[in-house]
Amino acid sequence: MKLRAKPLNKRIKKGKKTRNTKKMQKRYKKNRTRKMRGGYDLLFWLMTAGSIAACVLFNSGYYGSGESGAPAAAAGSGENLAVTKILLENEDVVLDASQQKTFDDVVRKTLFLKNPRSPEVQRNKFDSFIVIGDVHGANIAPILFRANLTASPSDCTWRPGRSRVVQLGDFTDRGDYALEDHMCLQKLQATSREMSGETVVTRLLGNHEIMVMEGDWRYAAKVDSANGNKRLTQLSTSIQEEVVKGNIQATLFSNGIFFSHAGLHSTVFSQIIQEQNFKSYIALYKRAKKIAMVTDEIMPEIVSAYINDNLRGVVESQAGQPLVRFTGPIFRTGEIRGGPRGSVGGPFWADKMEHAEAASIPGIDLQAVGHTIQRGPPQRQGDVLFLDTGMSPAYGGYQGISKIALDTKGNPTILTFQVYEVDRRRKPVTKDIAVIKL
Repeated sequence: MKLRAKPLNKRIKKGKKTRNTKKMQKRYKKNRTRKMRGGYDLLFWLMTAGSIAACVLFNSGYYGSGESGAPAAAAGSGENLAVTKILLENEDVVLDASQQKTFDDVVRKTLFLKNPRSPEVQRNKFDSFIVIGDVHGANIAPILFRANLTASPSDCTWRPGRSRVVQLGDFTDRGDYALEDHMCLQKLQATSREMSGETVVTRLLGNHEIMVMEGDWRYAAKVDSANGNKRLTQLSTSIQEEVVKGNIQATLFSNGIFFSHAGLHSTVFSQIIQEQNFKSYIALYKRAKKIAMVTDEIMPEIVSAYINDNLRGVVESQAGQPLVRFTGPIFRTGEIRGGPRGSVGGPFWADKMEHAEAASIPGIDLQAVGHTIQRGPPQRQGDVLFLDTGMSPAYGGYQGISKIALDTKGNPTILTFQVYEVDRRRKPVTKDIAVIKL
């Protein structure tokens, strides 16, 4: 049987039909995507409205006005407030059994007041700080291995040493390994506690972790925002749990160095110590530590503990909510980032330009911060060390760690930055490319 070719006009019609079908399919997919985005936007705003309403209810009760986001010890009502008032009026007063029980309950709720750092132990056991800047999903496991903090590039189990580790926050967003980095640092901290019996690894909160908890996912990697933001939701929930447990905190003060994500501006420091809630916190601190007066050397430690309990109280008061609302001076952005006129950012948002105009804070010799990208070795500006070198490939992938050496008295002496590169033979090489005398 002889096959006959179809007429030319029929082939043309079929081709037109095929092209029209493809156009219709594209148009359908485009409209469906718009509807899905619209649905996600509506869901986001409904969740935000619900979270704000819940925060108003919380802030009207146990946590006072909610403006300062004060910790439980300072902003409680009823018996808690009565006890702190008694201590403010007379520090040497003898509490009765009921008042002493209330005082013990208040101290128990303030995790960082109950378990402050022990300078004597730290000075004897550690000879340096290893400070890790903003990771932003850059796969931190190999970096920890090359810094001799773990025994394997694929296992985040802590390797015993004489260095205390501080991660400055912002491990989320930008890169593809945000959730993996969070779990890796979580394991590093947990295993270090199991082996040493104390806190060797300190994890700080950055502004990008706050954004994740607030539901601001603009800077998340595609792998995190896929499948209905499943990884982001898991990450947000886990961060909230770690903050409530005290595993992730806002600041650390040790050996004269104040560690935070963006730095403590002198203006914000002054605002904190003038708060009525902070005065109550000092009364509790003096009573718990059995000291007569607060000196300039102790004040940064109390401020650090107050900020940490403040952060923990805000997150804990909104437990179970899909989104967290952060209010108060320590969570504010400065005028540079759209904040109130004349304001400066708190320890999560302060920028390098703002620190240039800041005064020194009594009792703080140095500040170690991230946040402001250097795109190269660390830099020093006054008393502030800027250690965000841009580890994420989104910022150039300049990977390395900063090591702050301590002398026999526990005072910081030299900062060394070790960069991790690959030579011509594609072998990993570690180089000390920056040394700053402290």
